Formats: sequence, C-alpha cells, structure tokens
Amino acid sequence: MRAVLLILAVLTLLITTISILYKRNKENSNLEINTTEIRVPKTIIDIGIQTVKTPVVGRFVIYNMGNKDLYIEKVDLDCHCTVGEYSKDPVRPKDSSIILLRYDSSRIGLFQSSAQVQTNSDQTPLLLVLRGNLIDSSLAQKK
Repeated sequence: MRAVLLILAVLTLLITTISILYKRNKENSNLEINTTEIRVPKTIIDIGIQTVKTPVVGRFVIYNMGNKDLYIEKVDLDCHCTVGEYSKDPVRPKDSSIILLRYDSSRIGLFQSSAQVQTNSDQTPLLLVLRGNLIDSSLAQKK
C-alpha cells in the first residue's frame, strides 16, 4: 500500500512539474522579443599617464542602432574604486547615451577598472575598461 501511495505522489509531482514548465514555455514563446542593436566605438579607454589626484573619467558613448528603445539596466563595477554614472531613461532608436566611469585617483600606480553593462541588446553584457598610470606630481614636474 505504501509503495502505491509513493508512486501516486511521485506521478502527481511529475505531472504538475511538466504542466507548469509547458505553460511557462508557451507564455515565453508568445512574448515579443524586445531587444535592440548597439554600437560602442570605444570599449577601452586608456588615459595614459596622469598625476595623482587628477580627476580620471572615462566617457563611453553607446549608440542604439536598432528599432526599439535601448535600456541600460545596470552597470556592475569590478571594484569600489570606480563609480559609474548613466541615464536611466531609454535611449531612442538612432540616438546615443553616455556611460561615465570615474576612478578614484588617490593612489599612485597603474590601474585598470572595468564595468559590465547590462542592456536589452544581444551584446549584453558589455565590458567597458578604464585604465592608466597615476604618478606623483613631483615626478611629473621633473619631466
């Protein structure tokens, strides 16, 4: 008797799971795919040699080349030393937007900071890189 009840419970669970998965798949296939195409001329910005405590900002232009609005959903930074700024407004087709990466330039030395940008395009995530070399201002004056 226990074996029969166990088999019935497993079959009920299996049928319920298959039914839910079938329904989700059917709903997802009816959804319109809302992606667009993007173009980013520069994904790596090298600021070269700068003196320490000089503002370090990378301006990345992102173009919406598709026919639907582009949504920049989030910008994930690789460290706390960088701040990302971007507009939450949709980027209309054939228009552009700017993503700023501001690096904390208080430390001397080579740096590389990156951000993964999540959008509603097929090219997501998009990797943006800001790098350079920060030197002591006294060394810069000797050159």
